[in-house]
This record gives sequence, structure tokens and C-alpha cells, in this order.
Amino acid sequence: MIWRLLIAFVLTVAAVLASARTHAYAAEGGANVISFKNRTCGELTLKATGNDACFGFGGCALTIPAGETKRYGLREGVRPEWAIVKVAGQCPVEEDAQLKTELKGECAIDLTRAFRGTNYRPGIDTPLPAMPGSPVKPQFEELPGLPAPGAKTASIVLDTGICEVVDGKEICEVSCKVN
Repeated sequence: MIWRLLIAFVLTVAAVLASARTHAYAAEGGANVISFKNRTCGELTLKATGNDACFGFGGCALTIPAGETKRYGLREGVRPEWAIVKVAGQCPVEEDAQLKTELKGECAIDLTRAFRGTNYRPGIDTPLPAMPGSPVKPQFEELPGLPAPGAKTASIVLDTGICEVVDGKEICEVSCKVN
């Protein structure tokens, strides 16, 4: 019993240290950063997967309010080549609105293209090993403010696409554009 607690503690400490290392690495400008800009009318929830799990040491769920941009640092040594981002949200219902607007979409993003011109080299570094049994769930590391000079940044713009009315609801497709 004590060994299990000790192992869980060690794994938790290792996860926290790896998280701190991601922030320090990003602050030094050595990180790869993915920037998502929400140009839709509502808050979006993104669930992302890629060929390197959730882009490294992190869970895959992100929330981005309408009109905001959030930046997420990738774990040091993580260089995914592609990502699938599932997007869901809802626009605030206004008093005179006839219909509720739902936002839905799924985007495939070529991260090699998104990071073009940044000396981004997928597959060069070996990702840190997964920590089986760790009580710390992996997640994206949100970066406060702008990335440090020298950081490699991929910018993804999320915008409203084609809308249609289905069963009394307006459903709008969300598109992803690599900037």
C-alpha cells in the first residue's frame, strides 16, 4: 500500500516538473506554440488529437471564449505532424432571436504546414515517455501573454462557415484556417 502511494507521489511530482519545464521552455522561446483564435459568435470547446497523442504532455480539451485567442505550448520535444480538432459551441441566445445557434465542426490540420518557415522538424526529438498510472491527467499548457521571441508558432483561426436550420435550430459549421 505504501509503495503505491509512493509511486503515485513520484509520478505526480514528475508530471508537475515536466509541466514547469514546458513553461520555462516556452518562456525561453524554444517551444512550439499553437495559437487558436475564435472568430465565432460563441465560446468553443475543442477536443484535439494528433499523431503525438494530445500534442504531448496534456489533455485534449480546450475552451476558447468568442473573440479571444489562446496560445498553448507543446511539451518540449513534441513535434506532431497533424491534428484532428473537433469543435463544439453555442452562440448566446438573444431576446429577439428566432433560433438557437449551435456551432459544430471537425478540422484536420497539417501542423507541418502550420509551422512552415519556423524550422519546425516533426519527428526529430523523441517525446518524453508517458507516465502510466499517473493521477495527473495530461493537458495543454496555456501560455499567458505572447510567446517569447524565437518560439515557433502555428496560428489556427476558427470561424463560422455554412449554416443550416435543422429541427428548429440553426447549426453552423466551424472552419479552421491555418494562418
